[in-house]
Amino acid sequence: MSGESWRKFFQAGKETVYGTPVAATRREYFMPDSNLTRARTVNRVPASTGTRDQIVDAKTRAVTAAGSVSMMLGANEILELLLMCIKGAVTPTTTLGASTWVFTPGTTLDSGTLEWYDGYRAWQSAGVYVNQLRIQRGAGVDSDITVQADLFGKDAIVMGGGMTPALTERVPDTIAGWETAIYIDAFGATAGTTLLSNTLIAADLTINNNLGRKYYGDDTVSTGQVTIGAIEITGQFTFEANAAGYAEYQNWDAATKRLVRLQFGNNIIVGSAAAKLTVNVDIPGVWEVVDLTPEDANTKVYRFNYGYVRDPTNGWPVRFTVINGRTTAWT
Repeated sequence: MSGESWRKFFQAGKETVYGTPVAATRREYFMPDSNLTRARTVNRVPASTGTRDQIVDAKTRAVTAAGSVSMMLGANEILELLLMCIKGAVTPTTTLGASTWVFTPGTTLDSGTLEWYDGYRAWQSAGVYVNQLRIQRGAGVDSDITVQADLFGKDAIVMGGGMTPALTERVPDTIAGWETAIYIDAFGATAGTTLLSNTLIAADLTINNNLGRKYYGDDTVSTGQVTIGAIEITGQFTFEANAAGYAEYQNWDAATKRLVRLQFGNNIIVGSAAAKLTVNVDIPGVWEVVDLTPEDANTKVYRFNYGYVRDPTNGWPVRFTVINGRTTAWT
């Protein structure tokens, strides 16, 4: 029987050595359109044969293991993607049952082994990093906040023994679109100081690691090494045409650098203190382009394109601060 789509699911584990597969330790709740891919070409070999049919052989080329996974944003759910994209080996500070995880870009990422049952058979992709991470918050009170990760792996194979069995399931937390706030402060200041009320309509943020693949003469079609490139962070924000929105228009017109914080969640208490499930994203940068033409629900709105600028005072191009109830990742 063909594999029914409803059978699909994902699992993940943290590798000790890059590209050496490990058994999965955590069930992942990715959206149904998520997938792993394994691509390669077959090279047809031509030769002079004295006939019109001159393709005499076929040889495999290098493998490109990739894929894309997406999920609803959750403070407990996003950790593994941040470890594979922003910085590896991050540990939290835990107080009264609430853990604070801080991610700023590093030179070392956690590599993961991902398992995917596609409805018909199990696949395993080793040496997986996240090349590009995108967070989108659509317009409207009923909008979702989604996270999409473009994967960058060493190789993908069919799992002869099937998926790692009996991993614990859970109820994943999700953050709704209305659970969003935006703060904008001066470049080099403390993020999250100045709240802009009645201003943010929509937000779209992308972090790109610009990963590269190296292939060596090691008698294998698998990727030999993944290189980390210069980071690039871009965003698009739609603001109400009000005093705050116009102030940012003036900052764009003067090329004044800003410090933006997107705050997601901050409503559900975690632990026995006053901490709440939260994902904060801080980006120093500058408004690059402003579109004055859009409208939303019968009012004028402004659409700003944003690009990060290195902030020597704060010392990071982007910072994720995640507050949740987890003390360890990958479990």
